[in-house]
Amino acid sequence: MNQQDDRDPHSSSNNRDTDDIIDLKEYFRTINRYKWGILGLALAASILSALISYSLTPIYRATATLFIESDDVSVLSIEEIYGLASATDEYYLTQYEILKSSTLAERVIDNLDLLEHSEFKASEEESFNWRTLFPFSIIFDESGPVSDYVTKRRIINQFIGQLYIEPILGTQLVQISFESTDRQLSAAVANELAQVYIDASLEGKLEVTLQASNWLNNQLGSLQLDLQQAEQRLQSYRELEQIVGSDGGMDLANRELDLISERLLEVRRERLEIESAIEQLDRLGSDDLDALQRIPVVLNHSLVAQYFQSARDAELRVSEFSKRYGHKHPTMISAQNELENSQEQLQRQVSAVVGGIQTDYQIAVANEQAVSDQLDLVKGNVQDLSRKEFELRALENDVQTKQQIYDTFFTRSSETSATADFSSANARVSDPAVVPLGSVKPRKKLIVMITFVLTIMSGMALAILANILDNTIKLPEDISDKLGTNLLGILPLLLGTKKKQVEKLSYSHFLEEPKSNFSEAVRTIRTSLMLTNLDNPPKFIGITSTVPSEGKTSNSLAMAYSLAQLENVLLIDLDMRRPSIGKALEIDKSRPGIANVVAGVAELDQAILRYEDGNLDIITAGTIPPNPLELISSKRFSETLLELGKRYDRIIIDTAPCGAVSDALALAPLLDGIVYVVKADSTPANQVISAVNRIREASNTPLLGVVLNQVDLRKKNTYYGEYYSGYYNYSSYGTEG
Repeated sequence: MNQQDDRDPHSSSNNRDTDDIIDLKEYFRTINRYKWGILGLALAASILSALISYSLTPIYRATATLFIESDDVSVLSIEEIYGLASATDEYYLTQYEILKSSTLAERVIDNLDLLEHSEFKASEEESFNWRTLFPFSIIFDESGPVSDYVTKRRIINQFIGQLYIEPILGTQLVQISFESTDRQLSAAVANELAQVYIDASLEGKLEVTLQASNWLNNQLGSLQLDLQQAEQRLQSYRELEQIVGSDGGMDLANRELDLISERLLEVRRERLEIESAIEQLDRLGSDDLDALQRIPVVLNHSLVAQYFQSARDAELRVSEFSKRYGHKHPTMISAQNELENSQEQLQRQVSAVVGGIQTDYQIAVANEQAVSDQLDLVKGNVQDLSRKEFELRALENDVQTKQQIYDTFFTRSSETSATADFSSANARVSDPAVVPLGSVKPRKKLIVMITFVLTIMSGMALAILANILDNTIKLPEDISDKLGTNLLGILPLLLGTKKKQVEKLSYSHFLEEPKSNFSEAVRTIRTSLMLTNLDNPPKFIGITSTVPSEGKTSNSLAMAYSLAQLENVLLIDLDMRRPSIGKALEIDKSRPGIANVVAGVAELDQAILRYEDGNLDIITAGTIPPNPLELISSKRFSETLLELGKRYDRIIIDTAPCGAVSDALALAPLLDGIVYVVKADSTPANQVISAVNRIREASNTPLLGVVLNQVDLRKKNTYYGEYYSGYYNYSSYGTEG
């Protein structure tokens, strides 16, 4: 009777990767399913927020615009020294913090007498009473200074909390806004704070100017004394060192040093020339007068040059006369005598000059030494004068520096004294605050809108969360994804009336309404079963479910009705725990059934009942045995099924739910196939998966498919429409009934 299923029995959704993919269409269907609940919740929340917002006390906001100068408008430059103004971002940020400071807030509170204003007094009455915690008046005296300080600090904090300082980007403007339940007060506070800020700025400048003036005056006396002492030290040093002139005699000493240096070079050159001549004389010797007279130092001597020229002239005359006269001619003799005399004088003079060179050398060496000694002396004097000049310059610089400092402080003191009573504000009100016409809080429309949007979003999130947490089988794709089997068909939920319950309606609906959506769905399931295995169609078909009340019995009846239109069909009620077929068809309980046949107390023909309305035979459960599992597992039972298989083309067996008891598992080896019924949106998927796996593990009986039962078509336009509308919206079928 068993048929091997060609599909992999262990394929399931656990092996699929599609679970990790976000299905946006699934989310849309979920939201569409709960859309009316989400809208209803959003409307209720919006109405509630509107009631609350309209009951709140309105808050008014007034704004004054203040223009803050980047630099103070000052006649003199005393502010530049003390950094009273800066055009940097830090300067503006500092001014914004000053506007929000407790000091200015306290001055505004005092000026406007806000301690007695109803808004602040009301918040004081609502504040925490410390005396309820410490009921000792000695610790917390409401009339004491501690209580007054705490009260004032609380009001200052409340004041700052209602204050808004908002700079306008790209400008030097800043908006001072104050929120209050009193529209008049909001404008008064904004204008008063702007004026208090301007006054505080002027007071601060005046205070700094007066402090600077006093400090400058105190410093002038000590600076003047330091200057006088520096001048006295300079003068004493001049007198002590006998310094004359502005440079202390350095120019004169430098000129003298230059002259002596030049003189030393000159005498040294003379000494070197003489020394060179002596060396030449030593090489030539003193006998060769002709060679000696050619030495430059000798030849350049004036007398030697004169005698040398005379000797040359005499030689020329002798040479000339020798051509004209003879040797004994008186003229020739006279010329010869003149030549000899000239040569003798020249030789004597050369000898004298050579002899005087040694004397000149000694004189030159002595002169050089004298000039060198004088140069060393002058250098020492210059060094002494340099040291004096360095000390003189230091004293003069000290006097000059102290004079400049004194002059600067004197000038600043004069400026400060002249401008002590003059200050210009670094800010002015460009746009004073006016009394607001409308409130800024609560923004009723915005609150209602935000509430509506947030509620819609929250409702959508809750719907998606509920769908995620909903682990029931509700879609055809759940059958393949989660159970790993095919879908035979889906059966719509039948809507009952007060006279006829849904359960009874499903038992006979196929026969009473053959053209309804339900009946068409049953015939679709019948076709799927008949096409399951054309060569070896399943004869013994068991119908089970996970838990009771999933429509297992009604599916058994409907399937038997549809198959009976084509074949010889037998329907057996094998749910020994809660037999329902006999009750559904109002069959006498005393009639023998399958249990009686197996027990041997009744014949098989006695148990078979012909049901003419459905054109099929039926065997009820009969007398319920104490242990149904033993009956199903008995040899007698299997033999009975074999006998019935010879008589009928198809046998439909309604078994007990396999998730509760093991009857279906024991019956499975005797079947050709099992049809599994799952109630939509009811049975948890994990229970169905567990039961299906138990069936697969118990035997090789194939799971023919799953029938998704009791699908609510009223949801087809919201959640199920995409999947189920195609089954029932054909033009040839009307509504149920």
